[in-house]
Amino acid sequence: MPSFKYAQIEYERRFLLRQLPSDLQRDQFIQITDVYIPYTRLRLRKMASPSGEILALKLTQKYRHSDLPASQTIITNFYLNEVEFDTLAGLSGRILSKQRYTYHHAGHRWSLDVFQGPLHGLILAEIEAQSAEALAQVPIPRFAFKEVTDDPRVTGGALVQATAEIIATVLADG
Repeated sequence: MPSFKYAQIEYERRFLLRQLPSDLQRDQFIQITDVYIPYTRLRLRKMASPSGEILALKLTQKYRHSDLPASQTIITNFYLNEVEFDTLAGLSGRILSKQRYTYHHAGHRWSLDVFQGPLHGLILAEIEAQSAEALAQVPIPRFAFKEVTDDPRVTGGALVQATAEIIATVLADG
């Protein structure tokens, strides 16, 4: 695998949920709006509090290298100021919106994403680890019904183009 000076490997697994866990604090989330720039591996991301306060603005390149399993992706983040973000926001792109909740379960910190707009009804749980070995030790959580780490239809770049029919198929496949 090639070496990348500023990129790193992200170790992540993803799971489908039918509903959010009942003990989740639903008033504490981050609103995420992603703009996927066509014909590139680039994503422009705005993260905001429920009140609208901007928490982070960034440009991300994220992709799977052919030598790596689906649970490992190459990621590079550039943190932006508002002028830089607004300049890049002028580019065309497909928008993906979701609310991200942090959920602690069985000693692990999970990100629960509740998608909005055309992907309404889709809920994904993600977990990251520092290594492939640590990631493999994470059991399937009791609140999930299907692991989709290896399903290419359930990645950000694919989801931003998904139709309601595709999402219904993904959910039905579980």
